[in-house]
Amino acid sequence: MWVLNLVIVNHGVRGMHRGFSCLLAACSVIAAFAGAAAADDESPRLVVSTNRFGGSDLISLDVKGKNVTRLTKDLASATEPCWSPDGKRIAFASHVEGGSRLQWLDVGSLSVAPFDNSPANDRNACWSHDGKKLAFTSDRGGNPDVYVMDADGKNVVNLTNDPSYDADPACSPDGTRIAFASNRTGSFRLWMMKADGTQPVDLLNKDQIYALYPTWSPDSQQLVFGGRGADNTIQLFVVNSDGKSPAEQLTEGAAMNTYAAWSPDGQYLAYARFASAQVDNNTGARGDLMIYDMIEATHTAILTGELPVVGPRPCWQRCTPQ
Repeated sequence: MWVLNLVIVNHGVRGMHRGFSCLLAACSVIAAFAGAAAADDESPRLVVSTNRFGGSDLISLDVKGKNVTRLTKDLASATEPCWSPDGKRIAFASHVEGGSRLQWLDVGSLSVAPFDNSPANDRNACWSHDGKKLAFTSDRGGNPDVYVMDADGKNVVNLTNDPSYDADPACSPDGTRIAFASNRTGSFRLWMMKADGTQPVDLLNKDQIYALYPTWSPDSQQLVFGGRGADNTIQLFVVNSDGKSPAEQLTEGAAMNTYAAWSPDGQYLAYARFASAQVDNNTGARGDLMIYDMIEATHTAILTGELPVVGPRPCWQRCTPQ
């Protein structure tokens, strides 16, 4: 493990810690996990897709990159994980029969099952705050849209229903909104809608990039997303969820820093870092799993050269349900 000494925009985390002292005190993180060794502390755990076993498999690990447990094997691929609020299931995308299917992993038994039998390309699932529904990206209507379905795979509803490319939903922790990426204005931008799909809003009224992948702060007041930096690299930015203040840059260096996930205790951002912004399956490029500690203001690589090009976004285990 090593610490990357990046020069961070000092004002880029302004307001980030508002209310987080209460979250840090109240959030009891689950430490035990499916036979994994107990962590040395109560730091939160996360799950991510890795190429260390040859294909793309899911592993869980702690914030220091230790106590690693392999979760999947013998699958075509396992990417874009999302941990359910109760900690019992992990939704993920798997490439099956030439497409992408949503499946779920039982954390206790490590058994895998599909959500449904749709032949469409489904990916990037996001659990609702109460675990009763999942938002996800699908082309089952002819083009990519944001859909929602019950946790058992039933009652699928198209939320965006737009001829543009709508994708990568992020459900707010308070259950009221969904952030997503859309190119309905011609270029990809950060959009927001209510959880039922109504009142879509172009949050920043500014062109961004394809790798937006928004993530919410635990208090639902801020969003971190991938955007284009001044030097034409892809960097992480933070913005208030009302869109009324300018987005502020959090990272510098490397060609692409994106695919972020905000920890449930509010202290960390996990994200993927790639040396090249022009990554594809044929380059063999692999990314690093980075942890940004917002209290210590450090960026640490806890996995190096392991993240796949497709679906590298990590996901945190949530606080223990009360």
